[in-house]
Parts: sequence; structure tokens; C-alpha cells
Amino acid sequence: MIFAIEEINRSGSLLPNVSIGYRIYDTCGSRLSTMSATIGVMNGQDFGPGDTCNGQPPLHAIIGESESSATVILSRTTGPFKIPVLSPSATCECLSNRKDYPSFFRTIASDYHQSRALAYIVKYFGWSWVGAVNSDNDYGNNGMAVFLKIAQEEGICIEYSVKFYRTETEKLKKVVDTIKKGTAKVIVAFVSFVEMGLLIDQLSIHNIAGFQIIGVESWITTKNYITPNSFHSLGGSLGFAVRKINIEGFTDYVIKEFWDTIFPCSQSVGNSSQYALNCSRYEDLFALKNYNEDVPEQRYASNVYKAVYAVAHSLHSLLKCKEQEGCEKRLTIQPQEVVEALKSVNFTIKMGDHVWFDSTGGAVAQYEVVNWQKDSDGSFQFKSVGYYDASLPPLQRLVLNTKNIIWARGQLKQSIAMKRCKMNQSRKRLTQFGISSFLINPPQSRFMELRADRQSDGRPGEYTGIYPQSPILSEGRRRVKRWAGGLKTRDQKGDHKGTGHSGGHGGNSGVSSGRRSKGVDAGGHSGVDNHKSTRVKMVEAMKKVNFTTKMGDHVWFDSSGGAVAQYEVVNWQQDSDGSFQFKSVGYYDASLPPHQRLQLDTKKIIWAGGLLEVNVNNLLL
Repeated sequence: MIFAIEEINRSGSLLPNVSIGYRIYDTCGSRLSTMSATIGVMNGQDFGPGDTCNGQPPLHAIIGESESSATVILSRTTGPFKIPVLSPSATCECLSNRKDYPSFFRTIASDYHQSRALAYIVKYFGWSWVGAVNSDNDYGNNGMAVFLKIAQEEGICIEYSVKFYRTETEKLKKVVDTIKKGTAKVIVAFVSFVEMGLLIDQLSIHNIAGFQIIGVESWITTKNYITPNSFHSLGGSLGFAVRKINIEGFTDYVIKEFWDTIFPCSQSVGNSSQYALNCSRYEDLFALKNYNEDVPEQRYASNVYKAVYAVAHSLHSLLKCKEQEGCEKRLTIQPQEVVEALKSVNFTIKMGDHVWFDSTGGAVAQYEVVNWQKDSDGSFQFKSVGYYDASLPPLQRLVLNTKNIIWARGQLKQSIAMKRCKMNQSRKRLTQFGISSFLINPPQSRFMELRADRQSDGRPGEYTGIYPQSPILSEGRRRVKRWAGGLKTRDQKGDHKGTGHSGGHGGNSGVSSGRRSKGVDAGGHSGVDNHKSTRVKMVEAMKKVNFTTKMGDHVWFDSSGGAVAQYEVVNWQQDSDGSFQFKSVGYYDASLPPHQRLQLDTKKIIWAGGLLEVNVNNLLL
């Protein structure tokens, strides 16, 4: 990190008070802790003339923090002072909110993209039954929320979603227990660096292995996490990493110049007593002075490099710097001016990466897909097996070389059957009182799965859901039974038994007959002789049909070819004689104004367990 600063200084740039990590370097060469400098600005700390360097404001930009939660605090603290904060590694989607963080920038992409990429890679391999673990902080909670949303949209089922924070030992134990007891063999781990280290320890201690872990950039390429013990549990892990960019000279800098700058005592010669006084407390660190094995995996270094250069380019612009002429050093630059200048930066670093900030202050999302592998010599590595680039068209963003992937225990983990997934989600959604998407015009196979969920005594449970409104439904109660491999509908009054075959998808209900009746009528009202006209003319004519059935329903098609959304809200109930019925307890009509669309008669509802009243809030946990 200091390498980038010093190289810029040698080129003649001014960097008034730029914070690098936990250090602040100003043009006078003084160093303060990030928080000390920030608090100093907030409290109006009085800097002397020798410290303020020609009247410049004491702080122009901060590069940091590394974790999202710390960056949130820092950005909220400096926000009122319009001081730009540039993070090389804080990825929480929450920081994209320009209303809350108008002065925040980052040289890394928002987790909005990583969360979506996680869902897409799970979908790519056909995994439909997964577990989810996240750290209980801004990073984990926001990232997991986006993933769960996209997973639901993509038809991915979540067996469990659990979280813990680094200081919560009991919650960590519960997470491990959930993983052990769960049936999902694919686990998405949206976990921060520190929490992942704790989770890995627990998985190793309990000898938990055989799970296909899908990870995130915070931990997937952490060198000291990949050991013989951890590989037993996490071998074959797959995840998204910050792209690796080689910074020329960085390795040499880490081994020598960094140590000489941070620990000047390491250069002491001759006076052994002075050396002992200055350096004795650093002896444990000095043992690592020549260690450079993890340098190739220092992926965030390039992001720090970009952040420093972004500030430098902003200052070049504000100080009107020109080739061969230098800069107008007497100009007074305010932090807000740096914020505005950062919005316009657009340059290419010498390694070839293009640097600019989008409307949220973030960078383009480009990830490397890596795989935890073990070589024939017993060494471990993070093998590149693909990439994700959000700047490309949707169908081209995720590219994987599956032949190079080593899976957990050497095999591709197949998904749990979708039938189980649907039953689990249906049960969960129906327990939460409201509109169940599985009961809005449900396919009969899904309806049968809901019917299969019984109470301990064999009776079906009571559920509240939405079923398509139909004139036939109000004319009689229906009993649904599983019959000959499908569904068969029997009206208790004997008026409507439906028609059609009972194989394949099962017998057809009266509701289905009602829908077919409208469809046939629509074909008749199209005004086209089906035997003589082409299908194209038939389609065009169907778009214009507009009539009323003899039951009173108005039939027409909107621009998408659909009908008006009108649903009846029904409740599964059992009568005193032991028979079952679908009790009408309200309706939903999308053609009405928003506040009038949903109408419910809650007094008629029989809740799960036969209760007449229930605290609805308890169902939303």
C-alpha cells in the first residue's frame, strides 16, 4: 500500500492527508490513526500552521476500511463533512445507497453482483436444495438477503438460512448443528473473513465433510485457511474471488521496503542495546520478514493501488496539473471538491485495468471463479476455473470450465428432488398467512403435494391460501382425492364432476372446466373460421375478443395475453360431520384500486390447529 503512495509522490503529485488503511499520510509526512484524524476533524481539532501545510484542510480523503461494517461507521461519521471515503474491499450492497453514503467510493464491486452470481452458479449446476450460512453483520446480512431473493426467483429452494457473529459461540454451535442435521449437500457461505475462520475450525473439530461449499471473496482465497484439516471439510469448495492482478515490484517491496518503513529499528546496526530497546517487541513479526508465499494471493493490493491513483487523479484535476509545468500548489482544495472530482475519474493503470466509478460509487463487477484443489505433491491451491463479468450481456457473464473442477469428495453433488423442495416451501408459505404463489392457479401436481401434508392423526392440516375464483366453486363444495396417479374432483352435491381423462395429470376439476369453457368461447368469439383461416389470423383475432359469458364473466385479453387477476381466498376447514371443504373467506381483485384489492372476513377463518383466533405476527417468524 505504501508502494503506491511513494511512487505517486516521486512523480510529483500532491497527496494532502490521504489515509491508507490505518495510517494517514499528509504532505508534511506526519502519520495519524484513521480514527484519530477523523475525530480530530469532527471535533474541530486546532492544527498549528506547521501541521496544516499552507492552509489546506486537514483531511481530504480516507482510503479504508477493509470490512463493510467498519466502513459503514466510518462513512456515516465523515459523511456530514463531505470527506470522501474509498474502500478497496468493503462490498456491502448497503453502501451503494447514495442518500446515506454520498461521499463513499470503492474500487471493488458491490455484493449486489456477487450475490446474484452465487445464485446463478447454483442454478448453473442444477442444485435446487441448498443450505445458507452468513455472518451476522452488514456484509453477511445484506449479501445473503440479495442471494435469497434471487434464489427464490430462480426456483432454488433453501432448506435453512442461519447466521452468527464472531463473538457468539452458542450461535456458531447451532449453525454447525444445523449443517449436521440438514439434508442439503450444497451450502452457500456468505461469511466474513473472521467468522469463516471460526466456522472452519468447528467443521474440522466435528469432522463434518462431504458438503459442496460455495464461497465468497472474503475468504475463498485465504491462504492460511487451506490446511490438511480444513481441506478435509472444505476440499472442492467453489467461489468468487477478486481478480488477481500482478503489481510489478510489489513482491520486492513487501520483503524489504515495507519492513524498513514500518519498522525503522530493523535497520539498526552497531548499537545492540538501542536495537533491543526499539525492536524487541517486534521479534515475533521479524520471523516473517522474508515470508512471501501469500503475496500472489494479495488480491486486494491492486484495489488499494487503484484507490490511491483515483485520489491522485482527482487532485491532479483540481490542482490543474500539467505535463512539464507541474501543479498550482497554492490552491485550497475542499473535501467536497474531491468527492465531485472522483465521480469523473477515468483512467487506466499500467497493469491494464480501467478505473472509473458508477452512479453508486462502485466498480465494475469482475470475479474469478476459484476451486480449492490438492495437487499430486500434496500442496493446496486455488485453481481458476472460470469467471463472472457483470459488464457482459446476461447470457455471457458466467463462464465455467467444469472439466477443471475438483468437487467435494471428487463428485458433482446432485440436487435434492424438487418435489420435496416444493412441499417444504409450500408448507412454509401457507403457515405464513397471506397470498401463496403455490396456490394461485396451482398446477395439479403441486396441489397434490400440499394435500399430502397431514396432521399426526392422518387428517389434512388447515391452511389459508388463494385459489382461482370460479362460478363453479361457489355452487358446491369439492373434495380432492389422489386417484389413479392423478387428481380427481368430486362435487359433494353431485352437480359438477368435470370431464376429461384421469391419467397423466389426473381428472379435471370444475374450475378447470370453467377455464376451458371460457377458452372455447373465446375461440368462437374470435370470428375466424378455424378450418379455413391460418393460425396467424386466429391469433390476431383472439387479441380483440371482448364478450360476457352466460355466467356473467367478462372475457378479454390484455397486452400479455392474460386475463384480469381475480382470486377467491379460501380456507381448508373440517365440518362437524368430519367432511372437508374449501371455505370462501374473501377475495383479491387486481382490477380494483390498490387499497380495495384484498378483502378478508377473518372471523370465518379456521387456523392451523383448529384455532379460531391467532396472533398473525407469530406466523411471520
